[in-house]
Amino acid sequence: MKKLQQEKMQITSEINYQKLTSLLFSFLLVLVIIITIFPLFKVGFVHGDDIQNYINANPESWRAYITHNAIYAGRFYFLLVEWVYLLPYAVDSLIYYHAMRIIPIIVGVFLLFYLIKRLDFNKPYILFTVLIFFSSFQITGICSPITGYPFYFTFAVVLVLSALHLIVSYFKTKKYYYIILSALLMAFASLFQESLFMYYVLIFCFILIQYDLKTIFKKDNILKFTKEITPFILLGVAYVIVYFWFGSKHPSQHAGNQFVSAISISQMFGTFVQILKSSSPLYSFLSSKFDLIQMSSRVTADNSFWFYLKDASLMSYIKACLIVLLFLFSIKLLPQEMSRGKLYKLLLISILVVILPILPQLFSVKVYQSQFPIKITSYFSFIGIVLFWATLLYIANLYLLKKPVVYKLFCGLVSLVLFFAALLTQYTNEKVAEDINIAQDKFLIINDFKDTANLRDGDILYAESLLYTKNKSGSIMFNKNILFFNQAMNNFFDHRVVSFKDYESLYNKYCQSEDTINLLFYAQASKSHDTYIALVKCAGKDLTKHVADIKNDNIIVGYRSTYKDFSVNIASDNVQSLSVNNKKLKSFGNMHVLNVSYLPSKSVSSFSIVGENIWPASLSISNITNPYANTIKIGKYDKWIEKIYVEQIKATILNDKQWTQAIQEKAEKRNVPFEQMLNDDALWYIYK
Repeated sequence: MKKLQQEKMQITSEINYQKLTSLLFSFLLVLVIIITIFPLFKVGFVHGDDIQNYINANPESWRAYITHNAIYAGRFYFLLVEWVYLLPYAVDSLIYYHAMRIIPIIVGVFLLFYLIKRLDFNKPYILFTVLIFFSSFQITGICSPITGYPFYFTFAVVLVLSALHLIVSYFKTKKYYYIILSALLMAFASLFQESLFMYYVLIFCFILIQYDLKTIFKKDNILKFTKEITPFILLGVAYVIVYFWFGSKHPSQHAGNQFVSAISISQMFGTFVQILKSSSPLYSFLSSKFDLIQMSSRVTADNSFWFYLKDASLMSYIKACLIVLLFLFSIKLLPQEMSRGKLYKLLLISILVVILPILPQLFSVKVYQSQFPIKITSYFSFIGIVLFWATLLYIANLYLLKKPVVYKLFCGLVSLVLFFAALLTQYTNEKVAEDINIAQDKFLIINDFKDTANLRDGDILYAESLLYTKNKSGSIMFNKNILFFNQAMNNFFDHRVVSFKDYESLYNKYCQSEDTINLLFYAQASKSHDTYIALVKCAGKDLTKHVADIKNDNIIVGYRSTYKDFSVNIASDNVQSLSVNNKKLKSFGNMHVLNVSYLPSKSVSSFSIVGENIWPASLSISNITNPYANTIKIGKYDKWIEKIYVEQIKATILNDKQWTQAIQEKAEKRNVPFEQMLNDDALWYIYK
């Protein structure tokens, strides 16, 4: 009896231990997911298409915008699904915007891993897949559906995975309506991009591997298989017919879906390899090493492996350690029996997931001629690469388990690979996300400065400088090639202004007119969020042939920075001093300098520079103040800050007997209470 109780207690103890271990594992895994996803909260616009979608996500323009894009690109499906592009901008909320980017990614990941579980793969295999996915999950700019095109392509992946889930449900329940629903979802998913249409082949193979290949050619199985794939074939054929019919009516002007006229096998192979590389783990790090050096905040930098390890954040190291810890936990669950045939079938499926979406891109003019690594396609293929490596890792584990020494060495090697892959990928993700975040600053300063600019409908605006930036993401997102510049300016300034992004065109049109021209000068730091914007108003006849030669007597400036103490430097035609709020700037020849302490808690420090023949193009602002220049305080502190400073000064006064005596005498002379005089003097002191 006692022995029975001991065995029962031991069993209970083991169950509790397993529950605790499982709970700890789940907690650590959630922590890894949070660390992986967190950089995405810094991401906003990534490229011009995002800005265009944002601008047109309103009742006045979205129908015309969708119709225009469908005809321009020769893509009928834009008429049906391009409204999905606009969904992230339908609500003016940053929380909603981030949710539209992140939720479909998380849902897609869940559907992927749950699909593997429903296919009866064991826990270690699922864990291997999870760890490889999150250790190599890459955040990139340009055409990545992870950062750009929020919701659109990641939602399409959710649709494809849901279609596969419905097929699994069909084989488990034998209810045919699951096949119908799956076909409808797949048809809907294929409307999001041509590459996704290729996953019809994946669907057919996925259905096929549910059969015993030895009996697949029996008459009953052939009839059954035909019945199962018929809805997919019908909808797929309908898609092809409508696609080419619409394309014949509206030939594509978009290089992305124009077919190359002459094909070179070697060039096609090179394009395939390039896209495949961009889908692979660590591609973002290996292809951005120079950019990472440029983004680094370290005083010295070099292209050594040691430099990247030093530059990586603590969070990157925490994630890498957690990945290794979870991997070591996963191998403790081995061995668990699993059909080798099932693993080889999944290996085949993973290869199809990798290759199929790449195939249409090989015939695209945009991709074929430039060998441009399409990041949208890369994300689809990345899922297949994760499954491929997870399957190989599991097979290797099963074979090496019988060789303890070799197996330990193998696990140590895999742990190192996972550690450095997770570390360097997370490090790159954080740097890329921060770079994208810095690129948003031009839109933030416009939003904060637009009331000060006070532009109205019909005003003429030259804002070419907004198209230039030193950081990589900004140069891709908003540059000289954009076709919707005037529309963007109307949206950002909330007025229908006449915008110019080319000074020569502006000069030729208005150089002899009396019309008021608004000239915008913009500059941005490359590694910090410091930006400034300056507005000059002049008559058209006062324009000079080159924008850098323009002079004016009044410049309105806005400086957006965490630094509220800064130095303003600007040149004029003469040595006479300029002024800001009636405070003279220190002159060094025709160069003028003033230190500014901006007191209000506002994102943008606004002020005007007044003088004669000032050169706005010479303006520079630095958070390093000049010790030889005058200092001016602009504005007032917020009330709560003012109260703190007043109390500090009052304490200082009361600790100084002479100062206290002077306040006492002043209070008696003015016939006011000492406390009032003390408060008034302290208030005067902080603003003097």
